[in-house]
Amino acid sequence: MNARFKFKKIAVKAARLADAKKAESIAVYDLASRSGLADYVMAATVDSPVHLEAVDEEISGRLKKEGIRPLYRDGAQSKKWKVLDYGGLIIHLMERQTRLHYSLDRIFDGIKQVPWEAPASAPARKGRGYRVKGRGGDPAPAPQRVKKPAVKKAGQKASKAAKKAKCLKVTPPEKKAKG
Repeated sequence: MNARFKFKKIAVKAARLADAKKAESIAVYDLASRSGLADYVMAATVDSPVHLEAVDEEISGRLKKEGIRPLYRDGAQSKKWKVLDYGGLIIHLMERQTRLHYSLDRIFDGIKQVPWEAPASAPARKGRGYRVKGRGGDPAPAPQRVKKPAVKKAGQKASKAAKKAKCLKVTPPEKKAKG
C-alpha cells in the first residue's frame, strides 16, 4: 500500500472518530499535489476546552492502538487549538471562534475535499430468517421500565426511626423491695 493511500485512510478514520465525538464542520483536504508539507489536512471544530480534549484523546488514542503515533503535537496547553502531525496528515482541532479568527478554511479554498462520511447503511433485507412468525416482520416495541413505588423506602425509614426510638427510650430503674 502506498503512503499516500495510507494517509488518506488515516485521515478518513480520524474524521469519523471526530464525528463520533460530536465535532462539527469536519473537513479533509487533499494537499498532495499542492504541498510538500503533508498529503492531507483534517480540520474539526469543537465547542469547549473539554470537548477539545475529548476529541484529541479519541483520535490519538484510537490511532495509537493501531500503531499510528503522531510525529509531533502542538497546543498541549492550549484550550483553543491542537495540532497533531502524523507526517502525511496534519489534524487541526479548534474551537469555533479560533477557526473563524484564523480562517483556516479560506487557506484551503479551492482544494479538493475528501469524502469521509460513512455510506448510509442499506435497508434491512426482508426474507427468510428476518421475520418473526406472527408479527408480520415489525419488531415489537421495547418493554417500558416500570418505576417502583417509593413506599418501600419510606417503610424502611419508618422502621429505622422506630428502632432508634426504642434504643433511646429510657426506662426508670425498678425499685428494689426492702425486706
